[in-house]
Amino acid sequence: MARSRFPAAFLFPLAVLAGLTACQADTRPVVSLDEARKITAGFSAQGFVAPPRSANDILALLDQEKPDGERIARERAKADALPPATLPPRELAAFYQARAMAAAALGRTGQQIDDLTKALEITRARPAGRSDISQLLQQLSYAHFKAGNQDEATRIRKEQQKVHEQAGAPQGRLFGIYSSLIAALANQGELGEAHAYLDRMKDLLEQSRNWGRGAAYAENGDIWENQYLAAQSVFHEQTGKLAEAEELRRREIMGWNRILDGGAPARQGFRPFRNQAQKHLARLLSRQGRVVEAEVEARRGLLDQLRETGRFSPETAEMLMTLTEVVAQQGRWKDAEKLAEATIEIYRRTGHGPNSWSLAGARSNLGMVLMLADRPAEALETFQSLAADIGNDQLMAWRFLNRNMYFADALIAAGRMAKAHPLLERMAERRAATFGPDHPDTAEARGMLAVVQTEVGISPADSFRQAVPVLLSRTNRSQAEDSGEASVAHENRRRLILESYIGHLTAGRAEPAAVAEAFRAADSVRSQVVQKSLAASAARSATNDPDLSDLVRREQDADQQFVAQQSMLADLLGLSPDQRDDKVVEALRQQVSRLKASRIALRTEIERRFPAYARLRDPPPPGLDQAQAVLRKGESLISILVGARRSYVWAVPHGGRAAFSVVPMGRDEVRKLVANLRAPMEADFSDLSDLPDYDIAEAHRAYLAFLEPVKAGWNGADSLLVVADKALGQLPFAILVTEPHQRIPEVDGQAFLSGYRPVPWLIRRMAVTQLPSVASLVGLRQMAPGSDARKPFIGFADPWFNPDQARRGASELAARGLGLASRGAPRPPDRPATGISLDLRAVPTTRGMDSAGLQRLPRLPETADEVINVARALNADPAVDVLVGARVNEKTILSMTLSDRKVVMFATHGLIPGDIDGLTQPALALSPPNVTGISGTGLLTMDNVLSLKLDADWVVLSACNTASGDVADGEAISGLGRAFFYAGTRAVLVTHWAVETTSAAAITSGLFKRVGEIRGLSRAEALRQTMLSLIDGPGAVDPRTGKTRYSYAHPLFWAPYALVGDGGGTQRQTP
Repeated sequence: MARSRFPAAFLFPLAVLAGLTACQADTRPVVSLDEARKITAGFSAQGFVAPPRSANDILALLDQEKPDGERIARERAKADALPPATLPPRELAAFYQARAMAAAALGRTGQQIDDLTKALEITRARPAGRSDISQLLQQLSYAHFKAGNQDEATRIRKEQQKVHEQAGAPQGRLFGIYSSLIAALANQGELGEAHAYLDRMKDLLEQSRNWGRGAAYAENGDIWENQYLAAQSVFHEQTGKLAEAEELRRREIMGWNRILDGGAPARQGFRPFRNQAQKHLARLLSRQGRVVEAEVEARRGLLDQLRETGRFSPETAEMLMTLTEVVAQQGRWKDAEKLAEATIEIYRRTGHGPNSWSLAGARSNLGMVLMLADRPAEALETFQSLAADIGNDQLMAWRFLNRNMYFADALIAAGRMAKAHPLLERMAERRAATFGPDHPDTAEARGMLAVVQTEVGISPADSFRQAVPVLLSRTNRSQAEDSGEASVAHENRRRLILESYIGHLTAGRAEPAAVAEAFRAADSVRSQVVQKSLAASAARSATNDPDLSDLVRREQDADQQFVAQQSMLADLLGLSPDQRDDKVVEALRQQVSRLKASRIALRTEIERRFPAYARLRDPPPPGLDQAQAVLRKGESLISILVGARRSYVWAVPHGGRAAFSVVPMGRDEVRKLVANLRAPMEADFSDLSDLPDYDIAEAHRAYLAFLEPVKAGWNGADSLLVVADKALGQLPFAILVTEPHQRIPEVDGQAFLSGYRPVPWLIRRMAVTQLPSVASLVGLRQMAPGSDARKPFIGFADPWFNPDQARRGASELAARGLGLASRGAPRPPDRPATGISLDLRAVPTTRGMDSAGLQRLPRLPETADEVINVARALNADPAVDVLVGARVNEKTILSMTLSDRKVVMFATHGLIPGDIDGLTQPALALSPPNVTGISGTGLLTMDNVLSLKLDADWVVLSACNTASGDVADGEAISGLGRAFFYAGTRAVLVTHWAVETTSAAAITSGLFKRVGEIRGLSRAEALRQTMLSLIDGPGAVDPRTGKTRYSYAHPLFWAPYALVGDGGGTQRQTP
């Protein structure tokens, strides 16, 4: 979410700022920066507990308190009161000041400014009123800033400084004034002046040690030290030095905690300072992408605020807004929506009306969350309601609507193109003037304008010409610019723009050059949110190489500084000309230009010295010629892009011209098609009679839609490489049907389900390999051959997720060795039994829980037998090369040498963000520390995978649903697969649905038996032959009678595994 534009000091409660000198002393020293770093590291290692995976606990806590209607009525009466006609000046000024505070409590910022201005004018006219002026100026400055009048707010705060110094007031109050000025000036880009005030504050702090022979410092020095820390943190944050700003905030919080823990009643008034620091720490962590830590701090700050002021206060609403931002950054849209609605409710039930800036900000925030949650109709309703309440208030409209891209998103999604067109025209012009023509934000606005122009009958050619090269550029947008929910929003728009561009290129009879350009754009579109996550993990994993780590750290520093300076420049240029200093604007432009050049130079150096890392982080989309060049004889590449209203398919043969087709089937219809075809494999059943029929006609319809129109590009191939998109990525193309077919029910004497054997499955015609992108194929085909000296296998199975599982597992190992019994799901009592039940592998059920850890995962004891069978098929030694139970842990895996294995197998649960508390990246579940007694997380995360050193032909993820039936989930797992490619594997074997135990073991053991015995057999062909052996084989045989109980010809049994990556051969084959 966009960073807060409110400097920290302006948000401190005013009553506290006014009474700094009333506090008592705490003479314990403030810790040094190095000490703070050590303390922070200690907390990270020992004290961190992941927050619950839902916000229901917070919402339940909020619901416990009801609004104080009487208090709100009193505030409204005060704000609406008329001044008595006969009040003397002092009392009249106090009346206006009190009425201003009541107006502030109701969100009436305009009235607050008017009333404070009147109070100030009256007080200035009084000979004895100088002592009250400072507080009025402070309150008026804050009100102007809240209303967006930054320049006026800063001017007033400087006047307060002069008044304070002239009045001979206690010098200690200057710390609060300086801190506010530093925050305001840094926020406005006046970094030189802000730094000068920081130096003055430092000098003042040194001088304070001698005030009153040290008595003043002994009484209030710890307070002043904290204010200095807060000012430094704000300055560092505004200049993009986020790590330094974070450490300073942590020191500040520790300082406030010491003050509050001292127990002196007069010092308890500093709790709001600590709470504000907590809020800003959460935002700093969020800006660094450390969203789980940010949520912990935001929750802590919110709970402290609730204890301090209760639910119905503006401070609580602000803290709740911070938590909403952090939760949204994790992609938890439902939680973010509920928290945003709770924030709105607080403002409304505390009397905030339509003209409240705070309420308007909260409503705009809700519109954003609804748009990100793919609920555009509700988002548009929210924005339109806000627009109606704003009315003719141009400043509020400018702040919350006219430059709000989420509002434009909602208009486009609702088909309100005529309304969106002028809005986007202004945005594109403004961004070009602010950032320049080649900035990604400018390209985004121009691209969205092109989308609208296409729909309203205006040629989009010029807009596309200016936008698309930037959107396809490898130096497009940095991680610092584009994280969390901002990344989702930018990629949603980027996809919409490029889909529209591809439609524009291929409209009518598309020329070969247009088809080729559209092919390159399509590969750039797919799974870009996952690619961003992979890039972030790659940056973290770079610490394993000191030289790369140094370059990446310097690039990240330059990114953060560039973003901070650019954000300030954008804010200044968003002000009216009389509100900004043109010299400051020009200085910022030059600084942004220098930082941009630095970023480009560092990226170029990384690409030159570490090309594999650069390709992983930002793979260039290959063209048709590049894709065709890496295809082997007998292979054909199918590339599919699923658009909102239509889809696009390319078929690229090993030689000859590519075929192209536009499919009149959009995203929603494709999603329904895939769900229908997957339904039998995802049905809830344990008795075989409950297994739903597979929809053969629908499978043929899918074939006719996506393969038949481009048959010229793949006809004659024996291996199909499929780059699918969206829901199609969750459909194994092997189960498509190539001809019309009517299944004939089995008759007496025929095995149950054997009627599926004659079905003309695509797998009978050719092998099928999946790929996350065309770029991934190009990268994989550039890998060097594997070493012949490698050992055949290493496998990990049946981790224990809690102590109870460990006790049972240890007993089984002791009694039976490694071979463990499998078990199946219980059959519901209301279903008729047929005597045939299935052993379906257990799946995690944590998605319905508010909070869940690894201990909630079901154990997978049957996976040990499966892995042992694979080891034996590859002539490995199970006693040495198979690890089970507590040995399947993070430390063991990360410390092992895995680069000498041809096949690496993990038989455990594949997890995605949200499956357990605190998980923000895909991972494999391992035995946790409370089972192993070894420190760690109990996870093999994407970060961990990127740090592995592999030289594997296969990585097998024989877990439940590692290819996933949910589009977003499947894309997350594809990120894990791509991480394995970077680590050094050529192919990954994953599962599309929860497997049946016996048939799954037959697939993996049969597959690797073929791999071990048939020299030169390609991976894709080995899997194809194994699948056909299940379709045509005896099926499930009763060991007592030797008779087939049922056939494996249903796709549930033979098609759960998908080969992802390079399926084109052993290491000895060449293109």
